[in-house]
Amino acid sequence: MAHQRFPAELSPDLERLAPIADTLGIDVHVQIDYGLEEQQLTPWEIFDEAKARHMVSLAEEALSIAQRLIHHYPTNQQTL
Repeated sequence: MAHQRFPAELSPDLERLAPIADTLGIDVHVQIDYGLEEQQLTPWEIFDEAKARHMVSLAEEALSIAQRLIHHYPTNQQTL
C-alpha cells in the first residue's frame, strides 16, 4: 500500500504507523472512555499506569510520524 502511493523514503514511517493505529484503534478508544460495560470494568480497572504510559508513548510516536508526513507535503502542494 505505502509503496504505491507514497515516496519510498516515507515507507518506514507508514509501516510503523499502521500497527500503532491498530493498537490504539476504536476498541481502545471506547475502553478508555467507557471501560468494559459487559464486565462492569472501569477504564481505571482495565489500564494500569504502565499500560497507560505505553499507550501515551505510542500516541506520541504516531504524532511525530504524522508531523513528518505533514511536513513532507506542504499545504500548497497537491497530494495523492
